[in-house]
Amino acid sequence: MSTLERACLPTGSPTGLEAVAYFQTVVALFQSLPTYQWLASQGITPSSTQTYTLSALISALTTASGGFTPALDCSGTSLNQISWYFNLKGSVIDGVFVPITAPQSGSCPSHGIKYPLKSGSPSTTEPAMRKTIVSS
Repeated sequence: MSTLERACLPTGSPTGLEAVAYFQTVVALFQSLPTYQWLASQGITPSSTQTYTLSALISALTTASGGFTPALDCSGTSLNQISWYFNLKGSVIDGVFVPITAPQSGSCPSHGIKYPLKSGSPSTTEPAMRKTIVSS
């Protein structure tokens, strides 16, 4: 996402309001993409032993998102990032984020992809990955 200039805000806005607006937008976009739940609904869950194919991961996410394909990045064979892309119509503050298919594929191999558990508490079921939201 490009930076948000103070000049985009109403005259007299307090210093730092552009950062608040930016992070509020990012959090709202993040919450609109329940990636973990979308994968889990297709039986794809974090595991220390199970592996998945890239096509299974992409199919689950593309279907759940309404037809938009993210980029999946791996560190070796471990999934560590999913990037969703948007075209922004208007400003970051009050514009419309239109989802689009990733302009390029990620770095994951076609098969043998591990979807690791988070480190820490053994009862944790959330994945050990980042979800990146990018607008173009």
